[in-house]
Amino acid sequence: MLCQFNVSVMKFPSTDPRLSDFNGAINQINGIADVHPGFLWRLTDSDANPDAIAFLGPHHLANLSAWRDLDSLFGFVRHPAHRAIMVRRDTWFEHGGEALSVLWEQNDEASWPTIAEGIERLTLLRQKGPSEQAYHFAWARQQGLLAQDPGFSVWD
Repeated sequence: MLCQFNVSVMKFPSTDPRLSDFNGAINQINGIADVHPGFLWRLTDSDANPDAIAFLGPHHLANLSAWRDLDSLFGFVRHPAHRAIMVRRDTWFEHGGEALSVLWEQNDEASWPTIAEGIERLTLLRQKGPSEQAYHFAWARQQGLLAQDPGFSVWD
């Protein structure tokens, strides 16, 4: 199972009208993911550990999901509705120059990944660079794990 974790730092408070386009699209994007081939699971508000979310900070959004494989996730990333959001992300979110997204394989499908594990993997990617334990799409492509070029940055 492929696990995916990303964090975003909002430029504005979550209720700010400047985030309305993003906030209005999130349910549609989640709905597309939920029915996309290869999708297994995503963290919802009811699943979230409040302590782990608080660790990230008040202006952070976190996304954690599990997919059958890299190709399944990549297919979703390439979906036109998701791409439309991704190309506008700088409108709503800060980018401090470090990785905001991480991928890793997990053999145990009996338990879903946790935010704490996502934070740990993202920290590993930031500190040591991509490896089998924590990587991004560009590294997966370099390793021959992803045949297609994303054609755009996916916050690697």
